[in-house]
Amino acid sequence: MQPPSEIPTCPNCDGVLSAEEVESAPLRCPHCNEVLIPKWPEWYKRLRFLSCLIAAFVVPLWQHPDWGSFVIFVAGFYGLGAFFIWDSVARTFMRPKRLKLAVSSRPFIQALGIGSISPNKRM
Repeated sequence: MQPPSEIPTCPNCDGVLSAEEVESAPLRCPHCNEVLIPKWPEWYKRLRFLSCLIAAFVVPLWQHPDWGSFVIFVAGFYGLGAFFIWDSVARTFMRPKRLKLAVSSRPFIQALGIGSISPNKRM
């Protein structure tokens, strides 16, 4: 198995993209006009989640040690702030190196076939 190329390409048409284009993701591929979004490695996603989760509990306990179990309710608000700070500050240091198509093969809404009931089976 060959290591991935250092030159970023579009996953749809294999068109070559510049490093500046990849860093400005999400973007439209100049070759096939598909929307591309950053593809982060699994370790990055786990690091982001664990860092923000730890910050969501440590910051309120450090600021208000007398809150006790109330911190569980407040942690969600601190977690949202931690994710916002991560996305605005830490992403400037960790740039994506790969892109993926924005449209997945799964539908956004699953209809469960409710409209496909035949008229004979209706009551």
